[in-house]
Amino acid sequence: MFSSPPSSYSHIKHEDLNAIPIEPTWVLEGSPVMRVKRIHSSADGLYEVALWECNAGKFRWHFNGDEVVHIVDGEVTVHEDDGTERTLRAGDTALFHVGSTNVWHVKSFVRKVATLRYHRPTPIDLARLVVRKARKELNKVLGAKKAA
Repeated sequence: MFSSPPSSYSHIKHEDLNAIPIEPTWVLEGSPVMRVKRIHSSADGLYEVALWECNAGKFRWHFNGDEVVHIVDGEVTVHEDDGTERTLRAGDTALFHVGSTNVWHVKSFVRKVATLRYHRPTPIDLARLVVRKARKELNKVLGAKKAA
């Protein structure tokens, strides 16, 4: 099933991670900052593996691809939109589907290895996007006329 080990490898050190602020409108509590280092990305850009960590805070997270996470250190409580919650600790693995949104509550620190698979939009996906944007713009125009 597995082939021979590659002749080279990646070694990621803590200082290799890049600090990236979480989208401010997503932050619900605290001042969480994520640190990320991409370990691998496929040539077509549809698959990647990254080391990700975050300090304390509570924030919404939107998944723009299918993501399998493996918690390496710390823990996070994930609140699903349907009201369920689960706490992921070191050694736990979870799958988050493309398009899902959750609230992540990191009490002190969490580090994960994330494997992401992005999807190429289908013609139907593109049509839905165009319709959604057109509705949004139309609502802006209609709202502005009502206010005038």
